[in-house]
Amino acid sequence: MRLGFDPTDSGFEIVRLLGKFSDSTEPDITYLEDRIEADPGDFSSMLSAMLFAFAHTGDSHGRFFYSPMTSDAYEIHAFDSAGEELFAIHQDMPMVEKTESEMEDESIFIESWMSKMGAGGHRTGAGVRYLRHDRRAYLLDTTSHRKQ
Repeated sequence: MRLGFDPTDSGFEIVRLLGKFSDSTEPDITYLEDRIEADPGDFSSMLSAMLFAFAHTGDSHGRFFYSPMTSDAYEIHAFDSAGEELFAIHQDMPMVEKTESEMEDESIFIESWMSKMGAGGHRTGAGVRYLRHDRRAYLLDTTSHRKQ
């Protein structure tokens, strides 16, 4: 996966490219290229869009498979070794509210992962987390995903 950033009139876009790369920064095969509007005020969504956007794998025959990481659809794309799409599976998925335990486990996982990546921080209570990264401080509202 290659990430890029392009300026827009209202800020910038994140350019995501899933491809097969050999000895170049340009892909030999492009499986997917898309653009999403970036919101610097929503650090969590930007991080998710950049790092947790897709699950992907390949097999010993050179086939490539990817699936967007989304909570509202089930989608898998398969490509042959030349980059031709073999098939795609699409199915809508009903939304299910997370339990408090699931949200706590997810928070611990993300905090641990971010800590390993060099970010520090601590909880301030009431669903707000203080995060230090790159000499900047961010307050993350971790309750915004909860059903009102």
